[in-house]
Amino acid sequence: LYTSGEGFGNISGDHFGKWMLFERGQEPGKEPNTTVFVKGLSRTLDALLLSGKKVTFVHDVPELGFDISSCLPYRPWRLTENTRQPCAVSRAVFEQRTAAHQALVEQVLSARPSVKQVDLAQALCDAQYCYGMKDNKPLYIDDDHLSHIGSEYVVHSLRDKF
Repeated sequence: LYTSGEGFGNISGDHFGKWMLFERGQEPGKEPNTTVFVKGLSRTLDALLLSGKKVTFVHDVPELGFDISSCLPYRPWRLTENTRQPCAVSRAVFEQRTAAHQALVEQVLSARPSVKQVDLAQALCDAQYCYGMKDNKPLYIDDDHLSHIGSEYVVHSLRDKF
């Protein structure tokens, strides 16, 4: 959303509108979102590093592109099963959606080798899917924010990376 300016999946529609990043005091639309994003991330990391901080960049969770509630049954008994199966987004779709963003982040991070990286997709995805639920437990509270259960799952799965 920050770099493309557009939401993802059936959640996006007119819900988000077109996002436009701009620097304080700058006219919106003067520079593309990608330029503003790279400048902002670079300045933030540089300020943290110059202050002597150990910095870890945590790559965002995969966007599902659907509401997590579509994976949950609403009633204990029903005539038809209409919950989303699998409760996941294709890994290929996730990678395609984030390729340009990932390239920008890698451009910034490659110039700052002391910044450690943790990729949350390592916990949430396998070769085929990025999951919204595991063991019938919702990992997200909406299409792109982890639930308490999801946060615990990710931290437990990636504990050695932090």
